[in-house]
Amino acid sequence: SCGREMTLSSDVQALLDNLDGSGSDSERDAVRELRKQSNWPELLLAKYKRSRHWNERVACVFYAMRSAHDNAAAFELGLSALGDRSGVVRYRATMLLAYAQNIDAVGPLKELLDRGLSVEDARAAIDAIESKNHNFFVDRMHSGKIKMNIVEAR
Repeated sequence: SCGREMTLSSDVQALLDNLDGSGSDSERDAVRELRKQSNWPELLLAKYKRSRHWNERVACVFYAMRSAHDNAAAFELGLSALGDRSGVVRYRATMLLAYAQNIDAVGPLKELLDRGLSVEDARAAIDAIESKNHNFFVDRMHSGKIKMNIVEAR
């Protein structure tokens, strides 16, 4: 993502337009179709960057989560969303980064702490990464009884 605008077919653009965070059937159907695209996380990143509404941005982060382990665009999306003005989007970003388990996220997460934003979520994500256990993002007491399951639109 070198800052260049991605050119999209009208079909792909129409599907992306259905990602609105509503959880509707049309959104789930669009996700199912978009997942067939080899550049699915890149599409989410491009949509995130141009979305004006928090619910669209949170949907992009949410749907990128499953790719966060092994896709640079999904990871970049998580890092970008740490700076989002919406606390809901920042929450999903910290969750994505915890799930990604990439040590490169710790610095940006600490910057979030320094800014006093989403502090508990940033701490939990750092703990999950440093402990090498993404479940600690949701299992903040390390009980071993709470798991983070990334399941969505099939």
